Amino acid sequence: VTVTDATSEFVTDLDKSDFTILDNGARQKIEAFELSLEPLSLAVVLETSSRIQSLLPEVRKSGILFTQLIVGESGEAAVLTFDRALKLAQDFTSDADRIEQAFRNLQAGGDPVRLSDAVARAIALLQQRPDGRRGSRQRAGGQLQDWLVFAGANLHQRSEPLFAA
Repeated sequence: VTVTDATSEFVTDLDKSDFTILDNGARQKIEAFELSLEPLSLAVVLETSSRIQSLLPEVRKSGILFTQLIVGESGEAAVLTFDRALKLAQDFTSDADRIEQAFRNLQAGGDPVRLSDAVARAIALLQQRPDGRRGSRQRAGGQLQDWLVFAGANLHQRSEPLFAA
Protein backbone atom coordinates (compact mmCIF):
# COMPACT_ATOMS: atom_id res chain seq x y z
CA VAL A 1 0.00 0.00 0.00
CA THR A 2 1.27 3.46 -0.83
CA VAL A 3 -0.13 6.40 1.14
CA THR A 4 0.28 10.02 0.07
CA ASP A 5 -0.98 13.25 1.60
CA ALA A 6 -2.89 16.09 -0.10
CA THR A 7 0.37 17.37 -1.64
CA SER A 8 1.25 13.91 -3.05
CA GLU A 9 4.06 13.41 -0.55
CA PHE A 10 4.55 9.90 0.83
CA VAL A 11 3.25 9.34 4.36
CA THR A 12 5.85 7.23 6.16
CA ASP A 13 4.86 7.40 9.83
CA LEU A 14 2.03 4.85 9.76
CA ASP A 15 1.68 1.60 11.66
CA LYS A 16 -0.74 -1.30 11.39
CA SER A 17 -3.27 0.36 13.74
CA ASP A 18 -3.80 2.99 11.00
CA PHE A 19 -5.25 0.34 8.64
CA THR A 20 -8.37 -1.78 8.56
CA ILE A 21 -8.66 -4.82 6.30
CA LEU A 22 -12.16 -6.10 5.52
CA ASP A 23 -13.12 -9.28 3.69
CA ASN A 24 -16.81 -9.22 2.72
CA GLY A 25 -17.37 -6.77 5.56
CA ALA A 26 -15.59 -8.90 8.18
CA ARG A 27 -12.56 -7.30 9.85
CA GLN A 28 -9.34 -9.27 9.28
CA LYS A 29 -6.29 -9.39 11.50
CA ILE A 30 -3.16 -7.82 10.05
CA GLU A 31 -0.53 -10.50 10.60
CA ALA A 32 2.49 -8.51 9.43
CA PHE A 33 3.16 -4.85 8.74
CA GLU A 34 6.37 -3.45 7.32
CA LEU A 35 7.48 -0.03 6.22
CA SER A 36 10.53 -0.36 4.06
CA LEU A 37 12.44 1.61 1.49
CA GLU A 38 14.48 -1.41 0.37
CA PRO A 39 14.40 -2.29 -3.33
CA LEU A 40 11.42 -4.42 -4.32
CA SER A 41 11.28 -7.34 -6.74
CA LEU A 42 7.74 -7.84 -8.00
CA ALA A 43 6.30 -10.56 -10.24
CA VAL A 44 3.08 -9.47 -11.92
CA VAL A 45 1.00 -12.39 -13.22
CA LEU A 46 -1.69 -11.37 -15.72
CA GLU A 47 -4.48 -13.58 -17.02
CA THR A 48 -4.98 -13.05 -20.76
CA SER A 49 -7.59 -15.72 -21.52
CA SER A 50 -10.49 -15.04 -23.84
CA ARG A 51 -12.88 -14.77 -20.90
CA ILE A 52 -11.27 -11.50 -19.78
CA GLN A 53 -10.70 -10.09 -23.26
CA SER A 54 -13.16 -7.26 -22.58
CA LEU A 55 -11.10 -6.23 -19.51
CA LEU A 56 -7.75 -6.08 -21.33
CA PRO A 57 -8.07 -2.43 -22.47
CA GLU A 58 -8.18 -1.34 -18.81
CA VAL A 59 -5.45 -3.75 -17.73
CA ARG A 60 -3.20 -2.47 -20.55
CA LYS A 61 -3.43 1.03 -19.06
CA SER A 62 -2.53 -0.11 -15.53
CA GLY A 63 1.21 -0.66 -16.06
CA ILE A 64 1.98 2.87 -14.92
CA LEU A 65 0.24 2.15 -11.59
CA PHE A 66 2.69 -0.68 -10.92
CA THR A 67 5.77 1.26 -12.00
CA GLN A 68 4.97 4.53 -10.24
CA LEU A 69 3.14 3.38 -7.10
CA ILE A 70 4.63 -0.01 -6.28
CA VAL A 71 7.96 -0.60 -8.02
CA GLY A 72 9.25 2.96 -7.69
CA GLU A 73 12.72 4.15 -8.62
CA SER A 74 14.73 1.39 -6.96
CA GLY A 75 12.48 -1.62 -7.59
CA GLU A 76 12.15 -4.06 -10.42
CA ALA A 77 9.32 -6.09 -11.92
CA ALA A 78 8.73 -9.02 -14.23
CA VAL A 79 5.48 -9.48 -16.13
CA LEU A 80 4.09 -12.95 -16.84
CA THR A 81 0.93 -13.72 -18.80
CA PHE A 82 -1.12 -16.86 -18.82
CA ASP A 83 -4.02 -18.32 -20.71
CA ARG A 84 -3.61 -21.72 -22.38
CA ALA A 85 0.05 -20.71 -22.73
CA LEU A 86 2.46 -19.22 -20.22
CA LYS A 87 4.65 -16.32 -21.38
CA LEU A 88 7.32 -14.19 -19.76
CA ALA A 89 6.24 -10.88 -21.30
CA GLN A 90 9.01 -8.97 -19.53
CA ASP A 91 11.87 -10.37 -17.48
CA PHE A 92 12.94 -8.47 -14.35
CA THR A 93 13.82 -4.89 -15.15
CA SER A 94 13.87 -1.56 -13.35
CA ASP A 95 13.03 0.20 -16.64
CA ALA A 96 9.50 1.57 -16.13
CA ASP A 97 9.00 2.04 -19.88
CA ARG A 98 9.69 -1.65 -20.57
CA ILE A 99 7.32 -2.77 -17.78
CA GLU A 100 4.56 -0.46 -19.00
CA GLN A 101 5.12 -1.61 -22.60
CA ALA A 102 4.61 -5.23 -21.51
CA PHE A 103 1.20 -4.20 -20.17
CA ARG A 104 0.33 -2.25 -23.34
CA ASN A 105 1.23 -5.26 -25.51
CA LEU A 106 -1.14 -7.71 -23.78
CA GLN A 107 -3.06 -9.89 -26.23
CA ALA A 108 -6.00 -12.17 -25.49
CA GLY A 109 -5.25 -15.87 -25.71
CA GLY A 110 -7.24 -19.04 -25.39
CA ASP A 111 -8.70 -21.29 -22.76
CA PRO A 112 -8.23 -23.19 -20.49
CA VAL A 113 -5.97 -21.13 -18.23
CA ARG A 114 -2.72 -22.24 -16.58
CA LEU A 115 -2.89 -20.32 -13.31
CA SER A 116 -0.98 -22.88 -11.24
CA ASP A 117 1.86 -22.97 -13.79
CA ALA A 118 1.99 -19.16 -13.88
CA VAL A 119 2.19 -18.81 -10.10
CA ALA A 120 4.85 -21.54 -9.87
CA ARG A 121 6.93 -19.82 -12.57
CA ALA A 122 6.62 -16.43 -10.86
CA ILE A 123 7.73 -17.89 -7.52
CA ALA A 124 10.70 -19.59 -9.21
CA LEU A 125 11.70 -16.28 -10.84
CA LEU A 126 11.44 -14.44 -7.51
CA GLN A 127 13.53 -17.05 -5.74
CA GLN A 128 16.34 -16.42 -8.24
CA ARG A 129 16.57 -12.71 -7.40
CA PRO A 130 19.62 -11.55 -5.45
CA ASP A 131 19.51 -11.31 -1.66
CA GLY A 132 18.88 -7.84 -0.29
CA ARG A 133 15.80 -7.15 -2.41
CA ARG A 134 12.62 -6.73 -0.37
CA GLY A 135 10.00 -9.26 -1.30
CA SER A 136 12.21 -11.40 -3.47
CA ARG A 137 14.17 -13.25 -0.78
CA GLN A 138 12.74 -11.79 2.39
CA ARG A 139 12.60 -14.09 5.39
CA ALA A 140 10.04 -13.47 8.10
CA GLY A 141 9.60 -16.01 10.84
CA GLY A 142 11.95 -18.31 8.94
CA GLN A 143 9.70 -18.48 5.88
CA LEU A 144 10.49 -17.21 2.40
CA GLN A 145 8.02 -14.55 1.34
CA ASP A 146 7.61 -13.70 -2.32
CA TRP A 147 5.76 -10.73 -3.73
CA LEU A 148 3.28 -11.76 -6.39
CA VAL A 149 0.50 -9.70 -7.88
CA PHE A 150 -2.21 -11.49 -9.81
CA ALA A 151 -4.38 -9.45 -12.15
CA GLY A 152 -7.25 -10.84 -14.15
CA ALA A 153 -10.64 -12.32 -13.48
CA ASN A 154 -10.92 -14.49 -10.42
CA LEU A 155 -12.20 -18.04 -10.36
CA HIS A 156 -15.72 -16.96 -9.40
CA GLN A 157 -16.41 -15.27 -12.74
CA ARG A 158 -16.32 -11.72 -11.37
CA SER A 159 -16.82 -9.04 -14.00
CA GLU A 160 -14.11 -6.71 -12.68
CA PRO A 161 -10.33 -7.22 -12.54
CA LEU A 162 -8.95 -8.79 -9.40
CA PHE A 163 -5.79 -7.39 -7.89
CA ALA A 164 -4.38 -9.37 -4.98
CA ALA A 165 -1.03 -9.73 -3.35
